[in-house]
Amino acid sequence: MSYQIRNTGRGESRASSARLRISQSSQRPSSSDPVLSEIRVPALRPGDRQRDRITARLPSSLASGTYYVWLTADVNSDAGQSSSDEQNDYASDRIRITGNSSGSGDRDRGNGRDDDRGDRGGTPDLRPGVSVQSRATAGDRVTVSVQVLNSGRGQSRASSARLRLSQNSQRPSSGDPVLAEIRVPALQPGDRHRTRETVQLPAALASGTYYVWLTADVDSDAGQTSSDERNDYDSDRIRVTASSSGSGSGNSGTGDSGRGGTPDLDPRVSAPSSATAGDQIRVSVRIENDGRRPSRPSLARVRLSGDSRRPSTSDPVLAEIRVPALSPRESHRTEERVQLPASLRDGTYYVWLTADVGSDAGQTSSDERNDYASDRIRIAARASGGNDDDDRNDSGGGSDAGAPDLDPRISAPSSATAGERVRLSLRIENDGGGTSRPSRARVRISQDSRRPSMSDPILAEVRVPALSRGETHRTDETVELPRNLRDGTYYVWLTADVDSDAGQTRSGESNDYASDRIRISAASSGSGSGNSDQGGSSGGGTPDLDPRVSAPSSATAGDRIRVSARIENEGRGRSRPSRARIRISQDSRRPSSSDPILAEIRVPALDPGETHRVEERVELPSGLRDGTYYVWLTADVDSDAGQTSSDERNDYDSDRIRIEARSSGSDRGGSSGSGSGSGTPDLRPSVSAPSSADAGDRIEVRVTIRNPGRGRSRPSSARVRISESSRRPSTSDPLLATVSVPAIDPGERHRVEERVRLPSGLRPGTYYIWLTADVNSDAGQTRSDESNDYDSDRIRIR
Repeated sequence: MSYQIRNTGRGESRASSARLRISQSSQRPSSSDPVLSEIRVPALRPGDRQRDRITARLPSSLASGTYYVWLTADVNSDAGQSSSDEQNDYASDRIRITGNSSGSGDRDRGNGRDDDRGDRGGTPDLRPGVSVQSRATAGDRVTVSVQVLNSGRGQSRASSARLRLSQNSQRPSSGDPVLAEIRVPALQPGDRHRTRETVQLPAALASGTYYVWLTADVDSDAGQTSSDERNDYDSDRIRVTASSSGSGSGNSGTGDSGRGGTPDLDPRVSAPSSATAGDQIRVSVRIENDGRRPSRPSLARVRLSGDSRRPSTSDPVLAEIRVPALSPRESHRTEERVQLPASLRDGTYYVWLTADVGSDAGQTSSDERNDYASDRIRIAARASGGNDDDDRNDSGGGSDAGAPDLDPRISAPSSATAGERVRLSLRIENDGGGTSRPSRARVRISQDSRRPSMSDPILAEVRVPALSRGETHRTDETVELPRNLRDGTYYVWLTADVDSDAGQTRSGESNDYASDRIRISAASSGSGSGNSDQGGSSGGGTPDLDPRVSAPSSATAGDRIRVSARIENEGRGRSRPSRARIRISQDSRRPSSSDPILAEIRVPALDPGETHRVEERVELPSGLRDGTYYVWLTADVDSDAGQTSSDERNDYDSDRIRIEARSSGSDRGGSSGSGSGSGTPDLRPSVSAPSSADAGDRIEVRVTIRNPGRGRSRPSSARVRISESSRRPSTSDPLLATVSVPAIDPGERHRVEERVRLPSGLRPGTYYIWLTADVNSDAGQTRSDESNDYDSDRIRIR
């Protein structure tokens, strides 16, 4: 089992105890539930976490059923939390337990040896895992990622695993096609064997949903007991399209003429992993036509249900979605902000997406059977004080003297076009005499200059942490303006503490509003002349390409960065294949032909409503100087797509990026501080890394450097190293990355993700990823402030 305990507060916790229990309750464990493990948690600084993997033995008397493994932090109230902070000291994960009986099953084995092999304790237990791409065509060669883990207490012997393709989602059979045989070496407890297999799908497969099955220890050679062999299966779903058209039968119920075949809608939905009853959450929806004919416009519905098998008409409807006609292989994607019912109780729920709820799309009845998709979400009932005292000795905890008073501020561009993405700067300061509790703020757009209303469009929801007296929370939000706004003057409103959670008095809530004026131009065509990467107009045709680009907020000259590009055809006609271009420029209005080209993108023909998405890893010019730049995406640079000249005028989009000139330096041996006194910066670093990896792997490291001091820091450098020392890194430890840190205002922070490669010669063991801020003492900190310029995260090297 993997667990994590993190201190998200503002003070250092004292050493404490945590406890793992197994329970059939999905709401809260009780003191009568079996204890699996006791965990000692050291003192944790703000932002620090303890991560580890432990092996626990399940009680042998458990009956078959669904259970929950519960982790309770600070069980003896030793850590120094307040009673309100103790309310979130629980986390659980669901596990399906099979009773300890022999039973039978369709086993992919040539011989039996179905009884236990008499190994007295210390037997291996192989756990397979398999991953394959989501769709392919019959006869294609596909790559399958395979993993076999020994989760038992004894070494396994060398064995064989087998990949099969089946339409059965429960278990493969010996009649299913074999895709590959895999030799698995002897594995020590906790070791795993990983490989990637390129296999060929049978060419005669009919269109449909299949499962790639991995069966471990197919010949019972590994030394497992028969009960351990029951979990030797894993599968991943793949959608297969027949390699030739054929006529197909099927009753679509449509009057359409032409080629044979019918549409087949395939929904996908993604929701947050957890939320609180009454919250607004963001749900991502994708509906793809996997069939051979265009679908007709239809309706999809999002519901919330406690049933993991299928929603019912009595389950609450969260959203209705209009789905346009979709060509074969075309997708409709959208994000919906939905409100959870406020009366929900604690428990596990499922956000269900049902496609074609009125049977309007023209599918056959058999194709309608896969019109459901769900994602699991953990809902916490809205709390109202009190403390459920399971697993803890109740030790009250008072509240801070005085009441908080949140003071919001918002800054928006002076003008924009309807449908445009704009960047908003938000600031919420606690001007009161006490610490505020975590709360939620909301951004709306309104034509009312006095106060927003509930009917005004919501642009963003913002989580605001607990704020001590005088502390400020700052953030930048990039939001999309509604496309149907008319010409006129609008106000972007920021409302703090929308749920009255922060602990303010009524009078304190009276100033929870702030606005900034913005001039909106309706998204209509007009006249004007193009420039830059546009070769001219192509008159005729009705496609209209709309580009969107996203880049990191900051980087260093010469870095390789990831740029996300999206080009959608918002017109009424099909576009022809075209070319897009990514440039970097210091001009915020339009790129020029002299600006450096970062990438060229081939854009296929796009049907109305269809989108082409791509991620490009591009290299920034190494000679860039410090400053603010713009990554520009220009669509249809050769005027090949068939747009009119007026439609070509919106073929540009940009995202702002802060560039730091490349600098050199070495880790600090001492500091050259800037003197003491008020108005000095104080950099506080934090770093997060994966809990485990292999030597030589490329891993993602998240870096945050915060300035809680009273002065603006100067630009500086930070360094990421890996060390076996848990106390402090040294200059002899391997250097993984150097991070350029811009000037940081008081209360602000710089965040970046670095993809680094671990040294290939590392021996297995526990290491620490260290982040050192201000390595050259450039930021202007005092000597005392430099003493906290270190942070680390533990990583296990396999």
